Amino acid sequence: MNSASAPTVLTASASALSYEHIAAFQHNFRTNPAYRVAQNAVTLTSVDDIALNREIVTSIDHSFSTTLDNWSVTHQKKSGRCWMFAGLNLFRPGAMARMNLKSFEFSQNYLLFWDKLEKANYFLEAILETADRPADERTVHWLLGNLLSDGGQWNMLCAA
Repeated sequence: MNSASAPTVLTASASALSYEHIAAFQHNFRTNPAYRVAQNAVTLTSVDDIALNREIVTSIDHSFSTTLDNWSVTHQKKSGRCWMFAGLNLFRPGAMARMNLKSFEFSQNYLLFWDKLEKANYFLEAILETADRPADERTVHWLLGNLLSDGGQWNMLCAA
């Protein structure tokens, strides 16, 4: 086996990965303290945190000179409807400009009603389609466990 300072490298002439290669790789890993530190780091910390370049993070200029708006935000308050609030907030500036208003807010409750109605209809149609299947069948089990979630996404907002 090779020492830790000279790791075994497979070359193009090597015909196959052998047990000797694997043993050499394991030996090289076990005898290099830097590998142990790296292994501990990635098994106890997220890769995103380890790969983070702190120099880039601290060099970002967070000051700004242009204010895009001065109207209040709409807040979902942990209601699970961020997809809806974000989408409606995109429409606010145009609506306020068109109606010459300083403040305006679309009704999230109105959209929520129709979203729930559509989800209920989807559930009922799907249950009818799967009525002949047992309750523990995968699709039926998923339907019964996900009746009317609050979650959504952009295409659901566009369809509302």
